[in-house]
Amino acid sequence: MVGKWSLHNAEKTCWNCPAAELKGNIDFRACGQTMQRLKLMAEDTEILIRCRRRPELGYFEPTITFKECPEWELTEYGYLLRDMRVLILGIDGYLGWTLALKLGVLGCQVSGVDNFLRRKMVREKGSMSVVPIASMKERLKAAKEVLGVEIKFKKIDILDRRRLGAFMKEVQPEAIVHYGEIPSAPYSMVDADHAIKVQYNNVIGTLGL
Repeated sequence: MVGKWSLHNAEKTCWNCPAAELKGNIDFRACGQTMQRLKLMAEDTEILIRCRRRPELGYFEPTITFKECPEWELTEYGYLLRDMRVLILGIDGYLGWTLALKLGVLGCQVSGVDNFLRRKMVREKGSMSVVPIASMKERLKAAKEVLGVEIKFKKIDILDRRRLGAFMKEVQPEAIVHYGEIPSAPYSMVDADHAIKVQYNNVIGTLGL
């Protein structure tokens, strides 16, 4: 049963679709203000897009709604791009892994990277999780056997732009969820070296992405 809040994105159009490519190869979704300016321009001039999923359509006006587009499917959470390719950075974390499983169950093609830094940080401080955390190999196996979800994983440090870029070209994500930053404030305040390590990973890693 679709809840009353589930159709929140039914009337969203190609402007909000990750498969849309603006003519001229400008990413109009990069900035909300830019998108609004383009929409205002569209009132006087013709702005066209191309669908990466349906190139046979050529260029057309971005007015098709998610409800009208065959690439979008209705789920209990609203409309979801069918078989959407999602890349999760920091997939080994408690947020990244649970999101990967949920998206996989919803039908998304999930891929992810992690360098297991969080596990190393916990060991460094002589701590441990109350609930034992399985290895990534065991997690991937369980996801496939229990949920039927196959996740493509590679051990990559987000600071390694060359390897991260190569993996992104391989999986061609339509959406990226960035959980690859170090979230621990106490760890960053151990001393100056730890603070610099956290800042370097979070700032340079995100800029590299």
